[in-house]
Amino acid sequence: MMNAAANLAERVLGHTNTDCKTEGEVSATESMLACTWQGKSKLEMREVPRPTITDDEDAIIRTTGSTVCGSDLHLFKGDMVSMKTNDIMGHECMGIVEDIGPAVTTVKKGDRVVLAFNVACGKCEYCNKQLYTACDNTNNSRVMEKLYGHKTAGILGYSHMLAGYPGCQAEYVRALYANTNLLKVPDQMTDEQALLLADIVPTSYHAVSDTGVQEGDVVGVWGCGPIGMLVVQWLVNVFKASRVIVIDSVQDRLDLVKERFDVETINFEKTKNVVAAIQELTAKDQGERLSVASSPNAPEDIDIGKSVDIEGSKPEVEGEKEGEGEESKTGAGLKSSDSKGLRSSESKGDGKGEKKTEYINGGLDRAIDCGAFRYTKGIMHKLERALAFETDSSEVINEMIRATKKFGTIGLIADYVGYCNHLLIGGIMEKGIRMVGCGQAPIQRYWTTCIEHIMSGRFDPTVVYSHRASLEQTPLVYKLFDNKQMWKVFLETKASNPPTPGLPTLRVLSESKSAKVDATAKPSSSKSLKPSKSHGADTGDHKKNIKKAHTIGTTKKKSKSSANDGTASPATEQEPNN
Repeated sequence: MMNAAANLAERVLGHTNTDCKTEGEVSATESMLACTWQGKSKLEMREVPRPTITDDEDAIIRTTGSTVCGSDLHLFKGDMVSMKTNDIMGHECMGIVEDIGPAVTTVKKGDRVVLAFNVACGKCEYCNKQLYTACDNTNNSRVMEKLYGHKTAGILGYSHMLAGYPGCQAEYVRALYANTNLLKVPDQMTDEQALLLADIVPTSYHAVSDTGVQEGDVVGVWGCGPIGMLVVQWLVNVFKASRVIVIDSVQDRLDLVKERFDVETINFEKTKNVVAAIQELTAKDQGERLSVASSPNAPEDIDIGKSVDIEGSKPEVEGEKEGEGEESKTGAGLKSSDSKGLRSSESKGDGKGEKKTEYINGGLDRAIDCGAFRYTKGIMHKLERALAFETDSSEVINEMIRATKKFGTIGLIADYVGYCNHLLIGGIMEKGIRMVGCGQAPIQRYWTTCIEHIMSGRFDPTVVYSHRASLEQTPLVYKLFDNKQMWKVFLETKASNPPTPGLPTLRVLSESKSAKVDATAKPSSSKSLKPSKSHGADTGDHKKNIKKAHTIGTTKKKSKSSANDGTASPATEQEPNN
């Protein structure tokens, strides 16, 4: 209903004037396979015309790798408006330059490249400030302009509120403004590393940087999908946060991030009062569990005198005596100004000057939302979203407001799209909270920095891969990803290189309710990953036995996604990542 209303509004309002031809010209004789949107929870693989050079600064890319992003699920589930039948999905890809327009100077035919998810002209006021996702010239949507007051840049394979460019879950894709939006991949970098530069590696870096994280900060991360996991890695390995607490409800994901990065975790399905858990966890001194019995404002759902069972909690420290070293006064790894949520005071009730530890609310220096607007917890928000009384839930934001210390910072890298109810706006003002809308990340400005960290071994983007699948199985990948049965998948085409040793190999996926993330998989570090010498090698014709209209709908019957479907679950189909 909302999608139809948005499309009607587009027809009534029309489009703004831009120099971009959003649809582009296509071949009259050559076709390609692409994943297309056919309605809510319904995708089809279809043969569609290949794109051709339309503008002088265009390039045509032969796709060698693409993937499904968490934000793609908003389109799949019908939560993002202004979608149209036969829209080509996908905004993350890499490939080989097949053709270029006469004005393209930064790449040449045959180059291995990554295509930015956003479309930036490279010439406007915002592009000159390296704020590429605020580009003035690549989005013609009056609907977004009316809703937000301004329109942002266009995005590949996304809603027509973001210009409706054809996406890259396809064998070929048109790259507009190639001089700005294509990155030539270093020879030493693997395809699996390079692909993630199209979005989630620089996006996760942007989330941490834009939220203002400083060395020694205590940071909470809501959401442990691929973006959340990479945010955690940036926090631990590069930005040097002293403590990271990850909040999610998928235990496999929490176990994996805890194992790999030695962080603390909270499963909000088991720990209902997340704020109380964070406050108690951050009020610990040297890892001791605190009793909240002495607090006059103890949270209601914490039993007085008992500690919260929090995933990743450190064991009690034995043999520590008060006054031994500076850290025992302030808490390990934190600045003395933080006070770790503790204070010593004299108890004069018995005249003996007995010391006790009082409970003072702990909290986070920074909080980063890596979840999404469509996830709700309480019945009230579930009902309000179902009745279209709100588009987005404020539950996670309110948790962050309560859990963040006074004059701390909240960063929103999660997608929010419209309106929410019950926002704790008083908490933002009274506590002096800095709330940062990180926006769609202007990833081109971070490419050089991210490559340096990857090639040095400080950052390994491949930790998020759980599967490798053929492009033909993209509709099934959406369903499995939405059901939390996989993390990031490398979608290969017939032009793809062989997989890098130690990373997931090609498997035929099948639908299985029992499938789950393999928490024991450990991809090799980026230092040991070596790229294949041949780019664009043909690994077999995956179109064989694949129907032109391959559909995944909302049926509960077992998927018949391909004539080659196997029976093993996605988790058991992959090879170990070590």
